[in-house]
Amino acid sequence: MSPITQSTARRKLPVSEFLSRWPLLQIAPLLIFLTLVFVLPVGSILVLSIYDGTGALSLENFRRLFGSNLYTGVLLKTIQTASWTTGLCLLFGYPVAFALTKARANFQVALLAAVLVPLWTSFLIRSLSLVIVFGRRGVINGTAEQFGWIDTPLAFIYNWSGVMIGLTNSLLPLSIITMYSVMQAIEPNLAKAASTLGARPSHGFWRVYFPLSVPGVAAGGILTFVSALGFFITPQLLGSPRETMIAQLIIQQIDELLNWNFGAAIAVMLLAATLISFVAFELVVGMQILTGEESGRRPSGFNKAIRTGGMKLVNALSWVTAWVGIGFEKITGSKPKVADSDRRPILMIFSVATALFLSLPIFFMIPISFSDSLLFGWPPQGLSFRWYEAVIGSSVWMSAAGRSFGVALITSALAILMAVPSALYLVRQRVRGKFLMVLLLTIPIFLPHIITGVALYYTYSRYGLVGTWIGLILGHLVFSLPYATISLMAVLKNYNRSIDYAAWTLGASKFATFRHITLPIIKPGIYSAFLFAFIQSFDEVTVSLFITGGRFTTLPKQLYQQAVYGETPELAAVSTILFVTVCLVMMAARLLSKRATSF
Repeated sequence: MSPITQSTARRKLPVSEFLSRWPLLQIAPLLIFLTLVFVLPVGSILVLSIYDGTGALSLENFRRLFGSNLYTGVLLKTIQTASWTTGLCLLFGYPVAFALTKARANFQVALLAAVLVPLWTSFLIRSLSLVIVFGRRGVINGTAEQFGWIDTPLAFIYNWSGVMIGLTNSLLPLSIITMYSVMQAIEPNLAKAASTLGARPSHGFWRVYFPLSVPGVAAGGILTFVSALGFFITPQLLGSPRETMIAQLIIQQIDELLNWNFGAAIAVMLLAATLISFVAFELVVGMQILTGEESGRRPSGFNKAIRTGGMKLVNALSWVTAWVGIGFEKITGSKPKVADSDRRPILMIFSVATALFLSLPIFFMIPISFSDSLLFGWPPQGLSFRWYEAVIGSSVWMSAAGRSFGVALITSALAILMAVPSALYLVRQRVRGKFLMVLLLTIPIFLPHIITGVALYYTYSRYGLVGTWIGLILGHLVFSLPYATISLMAVLKNYNRSIDYAAWTLGASKFATFRHITLPIIKPGIYSAFLFAFIQSFDEVTVSLFITGGRFTTLPKQLYQQAVYGETPELAAVSTILFVTVCLVMMAARLLSKRATSF
């Protein structure tokens, strides 16, 4: 071959072959973006923790931090609250995710809509709706007092139970969707195949299905835990001073007291505690369960003991449930059929009850939106369209809504473009430093958003990006990208790569294999990742408070400011409009999905 021909061949090198020779380029855009837009700005803020108010190097902030039991006590309370929230979300979310994979088409659509709609609704509105339902003069207490069931109102909220109700209601949909995205990729006939070999349904579930769903459980658990660590809206609205979380202290120090140095020190303490939590996660579960990496060494010591104990626990659960099933069969005189085991009534009833807990509070906002009263409470007084007229006729509300939708769409599209190759790299490549890459990917999630907002404000002010589309999209992408990537990693963990190998042996190129085989199989996971990215961008309020200025506002920021200045039925009108919009979008997506499958 002549030099000219060789040069031409090099110029025509396919992109897939180019990336296969240098796979690090798949994740390079993600690493560069997070380094420039997240690590450097946040690092400049965290450096403030080692300076005092006069600008001199000092450890005074940390002496004050650890010299009092107040701040360490709040941190421990935050970790405890996040742990309880994670446990409740996994406990209630796993059966719902499992039911979604087994339900009939119509029931599945309704159940999935009941899970997704709360995700599209602002945390602020959902917290306010819980006040209406569980408040002292809310729906539950009002109904119970009217029928004479109770003499005094029950204290559901403004305490620890209120925080648990709020956080579980807020994060349970995230946990369900994460586990469902993995479960729907599991071969449904595996459990039936186990039954043909003599295994009871309980053995088929615990020993076959459950181990395959563990990546989804692990991803859902860690996403829920790190999200709960940074919550401040729900604890502030539904808790009491006793339930103060660490993010609220950071907001107090930076936003109210303007003590940036001490606020940064509190953030460093939270960051250190989160890193310790990740180390514990590595010891108990292993980070490779998220990355898809197969460990080259056998587990030993504490790691081996934990995993062996987990396997024994699963085995014990399979036998306990089997004995319960045998006892039930002897009492009723019936035997379970494999065809019917996928649609058990108890599972569906539990799923419906959980779905009502997630979505029903939002429905109680609808009557309030038609109230003629200025009071934001139950029951609504009168009937009027005045609040809808106020929202639709307001240029502030309309421009904020259009801006939020536009930013969310662009952000989610960019997130998917970077998340797909990054997830493929993290799951399929065995390289050193993968743990650090995953850590960099997840840090934006568990670091309090208030710190990121302040950091981006400082950075943007230097380059004139405050109050711009570019600045807002980049800021939202910091949070949307990790959710999209981790969600896709959980899906790819269960992807059968032998299909790709078979295509390659038949002469298909890597690009053709990805386009015609890999992409259609992981498409549901991509849709879920896109949804995660869209939700994170659309519902982001903390960063928007800092990097938007003047009239350049977003819908969550406008909602937050309206709630701060005064709670009126106008908030209920906005939430109702969003609810109807979400339902229409989901119906349109369903129709497009059916039309796409018909071709």
